[in-house]
Amino acid sequence: MKREHLWSLRLGFSSKQAEPIANLGIEQFLKKSLAFSDTPEVPPSIKETPKTLVELKNFRDMKRDSSDKKAITQDFFRFGLDLKSWWLQRIYESEFPLHEKMNLFWSNHFVSTYQTIKIPYFIFEHYSTINTHSFGNYKTLVKEMMYSNAMLTYLSNNQNRKGKINENLGRELLELFTRFDKNPYL
Repeated sequence: MKREHLWSLRLGFSSKQAEPIANLGIEQFLKKSLAFSDTPEVPPSIKETPKTLVELKNFRDMKRDSSDKKAITQDFFRFGLDLKSWWLQRIYESEFPLHEKMNLFWSNHFVSTYQTIKIPYFIFEHYSTINTHSFGNYKTLVKEMMYSNAMLTYLSNNQNRKGKINENLGRELLELFTRFDKNPYL
């Protein structure tokens, strides 16, 4: 199969993979891509970052007491850049870029932004869940996304109060993520 044909299929491969894919055949390449599974390790740059909202509050309190007031903003800006760099590195080095393309697709569908979440570890967990289920059952993926701290925070589920329920998560789940009223498979 010619490189131009592979590119037109948008299957996600690097130029250096074109010849091995051509030799393997498109069917085998797709089977290997769909069967590929990996568990990403926590990026070194965020291993020591807060992993809960309580840890985030303690981190901010500790930094506020320091002499450099800009340290909080700078640290979290750097954590966000490190997380983006880590993901781009994964995309670039992946043996099966199709898997990373699907991760990117589902991350766009089940969106949660670092600017809103502010906890890099939540974003990493979110990515890991998508990575695990990106080629799996959609119903399972949706259910797992509802346990994602990033998704729960992004959709304001942590703002629920007795007598004042925030319906954002439920509404987004039904209207945007599943189109429950239009999807006979859920």
